[in-house]
Amino acid sequence: MATTKALEQAEIDRLEAQVTASQRMASEEETDADRALGRKVLTGEMSADDAIAVRLAQIDAKHGITR
Repeated sequence: MATTKALEQAEIDRLEAQVTASQRMASEEETDADRALGRKVLTGEMSADDAIAVRLAQIDAKHGITR
């Protein structure tokens, strides 16, 4: 399991704004679920590895993929 590091709220807000801007430049929008997982990583509630695993499991379930 990867380590987590809690950030200050101002840093979290800045990083979330950067991610949103990057997604919009790519003509994509984050889902509420994506933002919630990202916030958990930035606040130290979840590791990035765990967030990726959660999102991949959701995608697999949606498309009937088994690994």
